[in-house]
Amino acid sequence: MASPLQAPTVTSTVRVSAEDEIDVYYELYDNQVNGITSGVSAPSTSGGCQQEPARVLLIMGVAATCVAWHTQIQALLARSKSLGRAVQIVAYDNRGVGRSSCPKERRHYSSATMARDAAALMEHLGWGAAHVVGFSMGTQIAAKLAASVAPDRVLSLVLVSAAGGGVSSLPRSLHAIRHSLRVLTARTLIGRARADLRLHFTKGTLHSASSASSASSLAAAAAAVSLPNAGPGGALEAAPSGGSSPPPLPAAGPKGSIAAAAASGAAAAAGPAAAARRQKEDLIDEYVAHAQCMPPQATHGLHGHLHTVWNHKLSPSEKATLRAARIPILFIHGLKDKVAPPAYAQRLSRELGASIVLLPGAHVVMRESAQQREGSGRRAYVFYASRDIYMCSVIINIDRLARLGADPAADRVVIVPASFVPRPIHRTALEARGVRIVESPPLAGPKNDEGMYNGCMSKLYVFALTDYARVIYLDGDALVKQHLDSLFQLPAADLWAPRAYWMDPGKPKQGCEKEGAHVGARSYAGLQMKFTSALMVITPSERLWHRLKDRNFPDGAPPRLANGMFDMDLLNSDFKDEAALLPGGELLAVSQHWQEADRDPVWSSFQGRVGQEELWAAAKVVHFSQPGKPWFWNTTELRQRYPTAHTRLYEAWDTWWEASKALC
Repeated sequence: MASPLQAPTVTSTVRVSAEDEIDVYYELYDNQVNGITSGVSAPSTSGGCQQEPARVLLIMGVAATCVAWHTQIQALLARSKSLGRAVQIVAYDNRGVGRSSCPKERRHYSSATMARDAAALMEHLGWGAAHVVGFSMGTQIAAKLAASVAPDRVLSLVLVSAAGGGVSSLPRSLHAIRHSLRVLTARTLIGRARADLRLHFTKGTLHSASSASSASSLAAAAAAVSLPNAGPGGALEAAPSGGSSPPPLPAAGPKGSIAAAAASGAAAAAGPAAAARRQKEDLIDEYVAHAQCMPPQATHGLHGHLHTVWNHKLSPSEKATLRAARIPILFIHGLKDKVAPPAYAQRLSRELGASIVLLPGAHVVMRESAQQREGSGRRAYVFYASRDIYMCSVIINIDRLARLGADPAADRVVIVPASFVPRPIHRTALEARGVRIVESPPLAGPKNDEGMYNGCMSKLYVFALTDYARVIYLDGDALVKQHLDSLFQLPAADLWAPRAYWMDPGKPKQGCEKEGAHVGARSYAGLQMKFTSALMVITPSERLWHRLKDRNFPDGAPPRLANGMFDMDLLNSDFKDEAALLPGGELLAVSQHWQEADRDPVWSSFQGRVGQEELWAAAKVVHFSQPGKPWFWNTTELRQRYPTAHTRLYEAWDTWWEASKALC
């Protein structure tokens, strides 16, 4: 049974606009660390030992109350407790919904006006600054807060299911239009719930098995602490635009028939009927329960929210402010979002130099991805090698993982083509480190392969390692600087990979690097390089492996590969709309950043343009691209060829060569 959400430390209202007489209802959750609460206002510094709590402000979207954040609040509180970190979390009802004021005139609604509400709430709380998270319409409010209303109050910005304004907020797909109309025309609450859920969740999630029995999931909601003088929050009223929001999630339990039925049906929940229950039934029950415990949103409040979405716009100067702010900005978006398609978030993230994570979910991606987190299972760091020199580099990085404190329980695996036989000294080094050697079947490479990438397609066999629940794949021609254990904890997805941030995502790939030099132009029907295959986080499966093999390497037939098409090109072609993108330079940076010492600042995907030293400190892996691989030249020769290179390039070369002498 899910544990109930802890009672909020404070539930109150605050006057955020004296002129318009607008009051905002909020809930503050204040965890206890070692039995000491972090306090509502800034802690006293007189003792000099109390840790400043992390402060998080959550801003919801159209027609939804702060109750829609309860699932995330519960997870944040649990996470902060496990880390021993004090945290304060505030979620509130936007004007126009729930327990906040609901002005009738549309002039009282805009993303800037509602951002001023957020700033006034922070002022009331005594918060100097906070980490701000917005969902759907809440991303518009959060962006205005950081860009123009109160930039100094924002420590970081997380924008979930970001919605654009104007025509970009209109439903584009037949799916979105159909279910939006069904929401508006539904005659029953159940009918509206069904349509609303199809609009906000993927079909796969709705039809998946219930994560808990109906009795246990609803009993947990019923057992949660009820808020004084208030129901648990309003249900979504309508979803005709890109600013719509999810059905509220369970937290404060209803005292009506649904909760009673859940309690009385606990014994039956273990039977066959419970086993067949789907997520859809759970979500409908939640939706209906909250709608019955809260008066519906006033029509003028809904219209005010939709007016806010339609008229939202970030000006060029506001975008410039966000680019120059030097705060972390992260977009999280569902690949199958029909309410706010990911194109807007992808475009805005590029304009701001921000990071974006694309997940296999719909509009309520934060709920879907949380339910799909990887559980326990075998894990592995995986490399591939098809030549002796690459095997040497693999051994160097496997040794570095151990020295850097990588999880010893995660296997170390190296994939080799069946035709490649490692040298005895290399096999001995691998055996001494407990490395598993896996032979891949023959996988034909590109027609103009000149030897350097001979066997490069063998890395694709990583998708067939189905005895592992999650693997981190790394190219051998790299230098691991920090372990990557945290990537094992990413939400479930077939493939995660860092953005190929050194390429223009809007143009076809026009060249590749071979032996340190450029070769002829390449274009594959406008193929765009979105991500790099030098680092991947993969959930192996027979489905994925057979899909790749049957499509690209059919038995008895020539490979479906264009002339000069390598593994990265193939994967971008096959997974261009499915791969979940990770930050670029902060995970994997390319060595060409340090080829010249005067290239400061250089481009990185996280904070716009950063310095060479800053990028070196942040990068977990440096991939050897330009000016070439360490085995092309020793450090002395590198210094002669590139006398103006940054010292970090020489350092990377020295590190690799010293390790190769000891290990290979």
